[in-house]
Parts: sequence; C-alpha cells; structure tokens
Amino acid sequence: MLARGFRDTIIPTQTSGGAANAQTLTTNQTISAYAAGTSSFTFKAGATNTGACTINVDGLGAKTIKTTAGADLWAGAITSGGYYWIVYDGTNFILLNPTGIADKAVTLAKMADLAASKLIG
Repeated sequence: MLARGFRDTIIPTQTSGGAANAQTLTTNQTISAYAAGTSSFTFKAGATNTGACTINVDGLGAKTIKTTAGADLWAGAITSGGYYWIVYDGTNFILLNPTGIADKAVTLAKMADLAASKLIG
C-alpha cells in the first residue's frame, strides 16, 4: 500500500490543466486535504506560466506556487511539456525544480563594457 501511494505521488502521469497562472491538477489518489511536508506531487505542465502562479490539486483549493526561497515564480518557471515536482509547506506549494532563467542583468552591452575594460594592472 505504501509503495503504491509513493508511486502515485511521484510518477508524473497527470498533466496540469486550467490556465497558465491558475493551473489545476487531478491526481489518481484520494486526497481529502493538503498536508504540510507530505503533500508532494509531480506533474507534466499543460501550460507555461507568465508570472505568479497557483495550483489547485483535486479541487482542494488553489495555493500559490513559490520558489524554494519563498518568492513568486518568474515567467517560464513552469514550461508547457516540462515535468515538475511540488511540495506543500502548510501555506504554499514549493516548486523544487523550476525551469532556469538567464540572468537578465547580463546584456551584450555590459559584456562589451567588461571586455573593453582593463581587468588586470
């Protein structure tokens, strides 16, 4: 029984639905409430988020998805077709494996300035 519960939680067999920033997930489990630290789900994203995002698992109520640092998600942290793992912390879902983002502060102009500067001496 424990192995089946673990399998049903970890193996991403469901694709999220809903909207890009208000996703839904229907699991193959019987869940009556979210439980801090033990409500853990993997899913295949059905949409790419464009900013702060919520997820509603099995109709239990929408919860905000945060980064491990507690920040709202950036655009593209969840990408359509990607596989993701979330864990409930008692208030929010924490996204353990967001899609990376390039440092927007690094621009070609800044790189050119750095290359032209005197680095040694």
